[in-house]
Amino acid sequence: MRIHVTEEDLEKAARNREGLPPGRGNSATCAVAVAIARQVPGAHRIDVDLRTIRWTDADGRKVFLTPYKVADYVIAYDAGKELQPFSFMPRERVEALQRQAVTAPAKAREKARTKVGTERARLKKAREIVEDSGQSKSRKAAAQARITEAPERIAAAERELAELKEAQRGIGEPVSATRTSKDTHRAPKLVLSKTREYGRRVLMVNQGPNRTHHVDHRA
Repeated sequence: MRIHVTEEDLEKAARNREGLPPGRGNSATCAVAVAIARQVPGAHRIDVDLRTIRWTDADGRKVFLTPYKVADYVIAYDAGKELQPFSFMPRERVEALQRQAVTAPAKAREKARTKVGTERARLKKAREIVEDSGQSKSRKAAAQARITEAPERIAAAERELAELKEAQRGIGEPVSATRTSKDTHRAPKLVLSKTREYGRRVLMVNQGPNRTHHVDHRA
């Protein structure tokens, strides 16, 4: 399987970053993630960093060690350099450990979490339609109505999720079990946040304002 990162993927990644906080180190909005979503059927929850490339599809969670070519791209991307299309092959797949809901409260919570994501995705899609000059007036009007309703719908979904989380903590029972993929190697510890990690090296572009840029040359 070869993933091709095209000029269109680079342009879409740039649009995905609009409205995000300063800094380009987001593992879910880079052009590699966009290219994977476009070329791998059913791929979602896509993350790319210097250590691993991850996505979920119908067969479960997939984790690959990041090829050197992609690592070079990630550093250049986060440094704000001009990028060109390229391609790569995901290799050296490792085992992905997943947590799976097994109780009714846990399943309800996961359903609520999915609802929050769905409402946010609908808002994003509606904004794209409104900004697209090729869309009809009726479709733009419907999208604008969805944008108006979105804050209330998202807030309601988030409240439902918060209530289910609180109820789950209250019962104090096990809510998940480990599910593994078919591979034989244990995956490295994955990053839980969407901010890319560079081991001991942290790019200045990924640090907050008024912070000193430190590099440990022993890394």
